[in-house]
Amino acid sequence: MKSPVHIVLVLWGEGFDEIAASLFVAGLRRQGKRVQLVGLNRQQIAGQHGLMLVPDLPLGQALGVANTVHCIIIPAPLAALQQFSYDPRLAELMGLASHHQALIVAAAPYSPRTVTYRPSSFLATLDPLIYPATDELLSFIRDLLVPRLNGKAAPHKEPPHDFNGQLNGQALQLNGKH
Repeated sequence: MKSPVHIVLVLWGEGFDEIAASLFVAGLRRQGKRVQLVGLNRQQIAGQHGLMLVPDLPLGQALGVANTVHCIIIPAPLAALQQFSYDPRLAELMGLASHHQALIVAAAPYSPRTVTYRPSSFLATLDPLIYPATDELLSFIRDLLVPRLNGKAAPHKEPPHDFNGQLNGQALQLNGKH
């Protein structure tokens, strides 16, 4: 029996980083991954620099493939998802992804201080892999994310930049975790 194709979802919402979204989609597709840009609120959505991206599928359709999601990428800090907390489909998608042990990837918080969420929020249960600034993003995709999606360990050598949740030498704490 043929195993299901694993899908990478890149969430796309108003004010998200269109540079990061484009790099993740193009970089992972170049590596042979099946990647879908998922619209959280409209057909055409402007990013933080005004560039409009058209999602491949809406949030409702993403729920239909949730059992095959290998990774969810949020091209914004995790806290940016709070603006969509009114939509139970997002919590359902993130819950299903978590149940299937999908990797969650997000931008560093806007501030290096600890970010906390309401205990009832689905965001409180997430422990994302933090991706670096845009100028280091292609290396992150190639050197860390693709090997992890392929079931391989991260490189054993120290990368020239930090992909492990470090910001200015300070460990980022999300939900009280290092």
